Amino acid sequence: MDSKRSSMAEHIKAAGLVAIIRGSHTAEQLLDVGKALVAGGVSVLEVTLTSPHALAGITLLREKLGNVLSVGAGTVLDAAAVDACVAAGSEFIIAPDLSDDTVAAAARHGTLIIPGVFTGTEVGRAIRLGCTMLKLFPASSVGPGYIKALAGPFPQVDFIPTGGVGAGDLESYARAGAVAFGIGSALVHSQPQDLARLSEAAAGLVAELSAARAAVAAA
Repeated sequence: MDSKRSSMAEHIKAAGLVAIIRGSHTAEQLLDVGKALVAGGVSVLEVTLTSPHALAGITLLREKLGNVLSVGAGTVLDAAAVDACVAAGSEFIIAPDLSDDTVAAAARHGTLIIPGVFTGTEVGRAIRLGCTMLKLFPASSVGPGYIKALAGPFPQVDFIPTGGVGAGDLESYARAGAVAFGIGSALVHSQPQDLARLSEAAAGLVAELSAARAAVAAA
């Protein structure tokens, strides 16, 4: 992995939380959500392409918050979408699946891609494609023990559990080896929400992550 992609992967690991925005937000509403998340201490944001204004939102977020927020695209399903996301300013790509074409497109741009995996077979194939930061999705259907089991034969992989992960879950996943967490509906609603409460919820998750990491380090 080149230095640009490695640097972004290390930033995501250090931040620990990837807030995920889905739903019907305008670009301006996506910016407001980004501001609220930053106020709560979140520094990495994934805007999914299921949002109708995702690309415009990514561009606006990068323009206005690029110094304090890393912005990537999620639910990226093909090479053309990778190209469009990078053109819009996406700093990383997250996919729900593992696609050779999508991985190759991200590599052409020198952009970090975090593909979605679920089985050991998919993890092995992702490694052979050059991907070692992987989204375990849907994580809640298997729980923290599954990450610990996968980490045995695949110690080089950094797992980011996503899907049904929220407040109260972080320490158990961190103890199992998760390096970061994709947090969607447990934090950001699919419709516009109270931004002050969003900042409070984000701050609560940031504090929970800090405590979880301290507990793991002390174990």
